Amino acid sequence: MSHSRRLLFSALSASMGLLAPGSPAQAEWPQVHANPGNTRFVPADLAPSSFSNQAVWEYVLSGSATAFHPAILAADRAIFHEGARRRLTALDLATGQLRWSWPAVYDEYNNLSIPVAARGRIYVLLRHLFASPQRRLFELDAESGVVLRERVLPEGSSDPSLTVRGDALFSTWDAQGALTRWDLDTLTPIRFVFPVPLQGGAFFAADSTHLYYQHQGQFEIQGLHAFDQQTLVRHFRIQAPPGLNFGGSAAYKSLVLGSSDSVFTNENGILIRYRLSDYSIAYMQADGYAPDQPMAFDGRLYIISRRGLNALDEQTGQLLWRSTALGDVTSLVAITNDHVIVYGSPGRIVALHRITGALAGSFLAPLPTYASLGNGLLVLGVGARYAAYRCGFPPRISAIDPVRAPFREGAARVSISGSGFGSGRNLEVRFGGVQATELEVVSDQLLRCRSPLLGPGVYDVEVGSSMGRTVLRRAFSSTPRLELPSDPRIGATLIIALEGTPGHGTLLLYGAPPALSITTPPFAGTLAMSNFGVLSSIVSWPTARLDLSVAVPNDPVLVGAPLLLQALSGPFLFGFETSAWTNSATLVLR
Repeated sequence: MSHSRRLLFSALSASMGLLAPGSPAQAEWPQVHANPGNTRFVPADLAPSSFSNQAVWEYVLSGSATAFHPAILAADRAIFHEGARRRLTALDLATGQLRWSWPAVYDEYNNLSIPVAARGRIYVLLRHLFASPQRRLFELDAESGVVLRERVLPEGSSDPSLTVRGDALFSTWDAQGALTRWDLDTLTPIRFVFPVPLQGGAFFAADSTHLYYQHQGQFEIQGLHAFDQQTLVRHFRIQAPPGLNFGGSAAYKSLVLGSSDSVFTNENGILIRYRLSDYSIAYMQADGYAPDQPMAFDGRLYIISRRGLNALDEQTGQLLWRSTALGDVTSLVAITNDHVIVYGSPGRIVALHRITGALAGSFLAPLPTYASLGNGLLVLGVGARYAAYRCGFPPRISAIDPVRAPFREGAARVSISGSGFGSGRNLEVRFGGVQATELEVVSDQLLRCRSPLLGPGVYDVEVGSSMGRTVLRRAFSSTPRLELPSDPRIGATLIIALEGTPGHGTLLLYGAPPALSITTPPFAGTLAMSNFGVLSSIVSWPTARLDLSVAVPNDPVLVGAPLLLQALSGPFLFGFETSAWTNSATLVLR
């Protein structure tokens, strides 16, 4: 070994230290307007060219029942309220088959709220019109419809509103203005009665800190009310201007959160932007707007006018583009990462590019009374009929579990979370370019597979289908492995990252290149160097990842001298039959 290499590792050995353990780095529609902000935004990339006129499934409600709201999409179920039958019905998202109805025994005097979904559960308020004045909160298992918990609320008369934000469920239920925060873990209520009533039937909007509610009752308190989510104390009110009529009965009217300092509403064709920074009304516009509430995402607002679909700048209300090639736009459906989806005559679901307004794709469909987008499906409600259409979503990966597995144990069973797994044909998964086996698509947001046989190292994970491909870089480790994540410079701190099995020990070696491949039974893997020195030994480390810090001397003689690093990992270093070599890494200081 050269003199410069000996100098380097003499210095590195003296400065070796331990750092804190490192750590590795679903598109549902759980509420009526998709999310607590009521934006109808679904975080997915759409492939509009894949739109199909053929329904995946259809379901017709029995008797005089009608669809009463957009389907709640959760736990692979489409869950909706049968208005005339006063019950919840859950369909299998893949097949459209009936999975459960609740209450199981139909009672025409049941009065149900619109449900919300969270953590695989459904929350709904029920009040029997004659049997009991009390309203009860029910928690149902979304997959089976089984009642898990029930809570009794005081007597109330007005239609309730439910929304979920984080670990809390919020509800109103009576004409006296009671607002409740429910802890989702315990379903414990905290009640606070405000000096002003909460009436009017509009839905809450919620950001990370506040609830927003638009009162439509007495004129002197009309306008936007904001409540602190933790204390339920009213933080501020923005009063509506004189002469504004808050009447009208747009279905499930809601406040819509913008992406910056904004809350929007459409009152009888007048678009209002409430500005939160100074508690004022930023602007009001009247452009023949339809009763449908706007959609907001990424600094843009989308709203129907008598002249077409308008895309506005949220801050100023300036028109960015208007689409007039759709015929009459009758309803807004959803926003995705790249498209705006609307219903336009004659009888078409249309996707427009979100930034330019250009037509991207369309298909014929019955007029939707309500529509939900998620889990790779567009679910339409038309009177007593529900239908689901497949939408093309390129696959996207959000998480992998586990993120590491011992290579000497062979292939690992891996779960991959994301979206778009059910949209296309010829789905495949690759680890480091090698195809996985035993592929199972559990849902549009979850698939499972068995990883290929991999040597120690870190690998990209790729999912592809006829809709496109996605890669999560350096997402899966075959352990034990060694990596140099920091930029190796003289005078700086070098990080050497080791991944393996908690409780194992490590013998860290250094040597001169080139890297070799020497078998050393009974150790698994191969040794990369024939002559080596011991840089460090650790009897046991408790975590899956260990970061070693090395202070590199600021000595120019160390620049450019390549060295190999490799480790032997196992239980206390001497469990020979279960110990294994990591991959080797080349260190060249700059």
